[in-house]
Amino acid sequence: MTPEAELLAREAAEVIKRFPGRAVTADSRKVNKGDIFVAVNGVSFDGKTFIPDAVKRGAEVVVYSGSVDEYLPGVEYVSVSDSRKTVSYLYRELYGKPDETVKLYTVTGTNGKTTSAYLLNFFLRNAGVPCGLFSTVEYRDGKEVIPASHTTPDAGQFFRLLARMKNNGLQAAAMESSSHALAQNRLDAAGIRGAVFTNLTGDHLDFHVTMENYFAAKVRLFTELLVPGGTAAVNIDDPYGRKLALMLGDAVASFGTSPDAVFRITDMESSPSGVSFNLTYKDTVLPVRSCLSGAYNIHNLAGVLTLLWAEGFDPEKLAACAALPFQVPGRLEKVETASPAQFFVDFAHTDDALRNVLTAVKPFVKGKLFVVFGAGGDRDKSKRPRMGLAAAEYADIIVVTSDNPRSEEPEAIIADIVSGIPEGVTFHTEVDRKAALLYALKHATAGDVVIVAGKGHEDYQEIAGVKHHFSDREILENG
Repeated sequence: MTPEAELLAREAAEVIKRFPGRAVTADSRKVNKGDIFVAVNGVSFDGKTFIPDAVKRGAEVVVYSGSVDEYLPGVEYVSVSDSRKTVSYLYRELYGKPDETVKLYTVTGTNGKTTSAYLLNFFLRNAGVPCGLFSTVEYRDGKEVIPASHTTPDAGQFFRLLARMKNNGLQAAAMESSSHALAQNRLDAAGIRGAVFTNLTGDHLDFHVTMENYFAAKVRLFTELLVPGGTAAVNIDDPYGRKLALMLGDAVASFGTSPDAVFRITDMESSPSGVSFNLTYKDTVLPVRSCLSGAYNIHNLAGVLTLLWAEGFDPEKLAACAALPFQVPGRLEKVETASPAQFFVDFAHTDDALRNVLTAVKPFVKGKLFVVFGAGGDRDKSKRPRMGLAAAEYADIIVVTSDNPRSEEPEAIIADIVSGIPEGVTFHTEVDRKAALLYALKHATAGDVVIVAGKGHEDYQEIAGVKHHFSDREILENG
């Protein structure tokens, strides 16, 4: 622990010891009688302005930083060094420090997080380690499967679920660490045993503003949150991964095709039935075969194998596990339809992810390659034209439609995407996503491959701030 972390942990322990049995919340709207309210500053507000509302709702303890204009009667005020960072430590203390029992293995990066987290969970369970899961798709606590609210839950939900994992006899948890969670200090108190860095490409700039800020959020995982002796598996084929590896020095377990990778990928092959490659560490060459399609999954597999191999797991057993049947919901997932063409749904929602999926299937398409996709509203707009360009580079038939427009006008989002499609390239636009899917079902023929990108596992569409049931898979299956 850093000196700052030790201080935050000590402050949190003192608060929970002094006020035992009380719930903790940083949201004044969720306060119940007797609760501890933490006044946390947000991006555009001062959390201390919500103290009166929290007290009105029943808060009896207020944790804050800095100064308070008015101390309300009947309320205990506790000053801490940084209330924003203290929240995570308070929840850790409240739930009995479950990360000391359940080892945390995580993945961060722009693309590949979900697949890699599922792989981590799969490998650990097959290695005899009971393992939970925090992913974009779902959370698994050892008894229940819970639809995910966020890629990485807030600190309260995270430690509550981790405590349940501990109580359910789990010994490890595989998880995705989003840049938002890292920037917002949600995981600050969690002792991370091992972490994989997949890659970094343009995304979430609506939140981070610059790639430098985006990268800095990811770096925190490796420089501040790993426990002493924890493993950092970093993809040095990615420019930002190489930059991170240089920052970490000898402490990194680097992987990639680069000759200076500690765990080196060679002899890569990709086919419709899966991928194969060799992963070499020192004098040991590990042949790896997997049913996962797409050359990009070689790096996902290599990252997870590197982490677990460096953690002391038997590489031969890991390779045997890699060969077992495996599928991640909504990640290049085949859908059976009435069409003679092949249909796949995928969560790709950045230009880099879209390009990866299209290049993965392009060599095996006997007819035409269709892509049906859109872009989310109220999110990073800079990637939209790049997604249009990626589609134009690899697809034969382009159908631009809605994703989750949220509060934006769908037509405006589509216009942003289309602006990136080079002049002379033919494309079709259809605002109604269901109609776009039916268009592909009608026009794709034998030998064609259709990639429906952007929503993957999701079973809803958010339009004008309202979520409606919507599943790409269901529409394709029912025609």
